[in-house]
Amino acid sequence: MKKVIDNLNNKIENIIGSVIYIGSDNSILKNLESNNNITYCDVLNTSNFVKKKSKAKEKSTSLNIKEFKKFYGKNNLNHIVCDLKEIKRHLPRFIQTSIYIGCGNIYIYGNKDLYDLERLCEKYKRYNCNIKIDEYVDDYLIEIDVSKAKNKIIKDKLYYIVDTLGILADNISDLIIG
Repeated sequence: MKKVIDNLNNKIENIIGSVIYIGSDNSILKNLESNNNITYCDVLNTSNFVKKKSKAKEKSTSLNIKEFKKFYGKNNLNHIVCDLKEIKRHLPRFIQTSIYIGCGNIYIYGNKDLYDLERLCEKYKRYNCNIKIDEYVDDYLIEIDVSKAKNKIIKDKLYYIVDTLGILADNISDLIIG
């Protein structure tokens, strides 16, 4: 994972514009803070989102991907950097949201055991994105150029349904086999 982080830090040094980082790696956070060319930077992870049900109870929740479109708007972010373990649960929704809010590059890094690399690339290729993959022994870094990506509301909903049904089929087959 160290090689992936080092490669990503080299790319972060050259970033200009607005950035959203979803993850909790300290070296990436320090590199984002030291870059003077970044005009706007949001750092999100699962511990940032705490919703209060009542005054006495606090419940920690995961990232709310649905609110990203409302908060960031269309094509407002130049770069998105995210750790796959933070977004794995919401990946079908995150893919269409990242295409909607991003206008530059998306950097996704993670472990090969977390999610199938080919499947992730196929989901982004549906939107006509250019993808560059840096594979290492156990990890990978994906650089996705979404500047020429097109998304339509009907297409997004259809892809979301297909992805959700695929996840449901995988879970049912794992339940039957296991």
